[in-house]
Amino acid sequence: MTFFGAKDEMDYPGGTKLRIAPTIRERRRELQQLGWEVIELPDRDHGVFTDPTTIVPVVRSFLDSRL
Repeated sequence: MTFFGAKDEMDYPGGTKLRIAPTIRERRRELQQLGWEVIELPDRDHGVFTDPTTIVPVVRSFLDSRL
């Protein structure tokens, strides 16, 4: 399982770009074919990982579906 914010893309000094959302979107089909559940959280960026009110239900639902 992977989850990510739909706006998770950052530019760093020196021209380095961190492209989490675009990369996962580009590889979504491949990940799903490998058995991954891919969850995109709309209107969120990298900070979503520090928001338990958003993340706990997502992770809980995934775990509950595996029991």
